Parts: sequence; C-alpha cells; structure tokens
Amino acid sequence: MGQSAIRKMYRLDDLLSSRGEVERRCARIERFTDTFGPQVRFQLKGSVLTRISQRLSGGAALRECLPSQRHLLASLIDLAHASKLVHGDICPKNLLIAHGALHVVDWEPCLRQVIGGEIRFVVSPPCHHPADRRSASITVLTDLTGLALLWPGQTAIAASRFATAALNENPESPAAALAQALDRQGGQMAGVERE
Repeated sequence: MGQSAIRKMYRLDDLLSSRGEVERRCARIERFTDTFGPQVRFQLKGSVLTRISQRLSGGAALRECLPSQRHLLASLIDLAHASKLVHGDICPKNLLIAHGALHVVDWEPCLRQVIGGEIRFVVSPPCHHPADRRSASITVLTDLTGLALLWPGQTAIAASRFATAALNENPESPAAALAQALDRQGGQMAGVERE
C-alpha cells in the first residue's frame, strides 16, 4: 500500500477478544475490503497489531447520504453480514466518497477495546441498538440502526425499531429490507412514534 497508507496501532491486550477471534475478524476485513475497498491489511508483530488502510485520493467525508447511496450502502452492509462481518459504527464519519463511489472505512479489529483506560464499544452512541447495549454486544442490529439514521429526520429510537423490524422481516438481507421500508414510508414506520 505504500507510504500514503493510513496506519493505526493496537496493543493486543487492549482488544477484548481472544487472539484467534481478532485474527479471524482481521482476515474477514481483508477479504471484504479486497473487493469493496479501500483495502485494509493487518500486521501482527508480538503484542502489537497494526491496521494499514489504503488512503483514497480525492476522498471526501460524506455530508449527506443520497437515496442511491443509502441503497448501495445497504447492499454493502448485507454483503458484509453475509461474510460474518459487522462494522459496528455505520455513520457519516466512516463513509467516504472517492471517484464517485461510496466506501465504508474504519474497520476495527475488535469491537470492544480498552481506550483511555476504559472498556468501550467502538460505536457512535446513537447507532448502538438498545438490544445490543443490554446484551453488551454489537450485532447486525447496530449496523442497521446506523443505516436507518442516514434517512433525514430519523431518531435513534425510531431507527432501532426500523432495524429490529427489518431483521425480523428479512434475516437474509435486512439492510435492503430496511432501505426499502424507509423509502416506502418516507422515513416513518407505521405505529412508530417520533420522539
């Protein structure tokens, strides 16, 4: 990847999964990003894991997610989930546009880490689905909640309800089901109150 790559280092002791789980997740991320980019590689030397991410030339942070981009993102999320890969933090800061294409970035090697001496989930708070918070985990529901929050006017509560309904309706492609439901209903689910 060369000099322009973005590097981030982790101490294995700060990644709150077994070494084998971290290695399997890193391998899944590498395979997924080989196809859907930007490419990510991991190097493990002793007790230090380095994430090396391809820098996208001309890439810009997503300011507003257009309908076509939301549907593309839904497809990417479903493909990631089919590969047994949960991103954990689907939000604008982790979405880039480069050369007209949408990219998901900031794939973490472990979704629970010690950061600043505290145990934390690597997720933006509004995206963390309530069921995942209760079970101290990050699952497909959290990715779906983050996706739903990209529709204008969505609240965290409404987004989490959309996520649950989409997963129950279509467990094979819940992100696509969520995008279709939000579009059909103008971002509002029947029976879901806006707070």
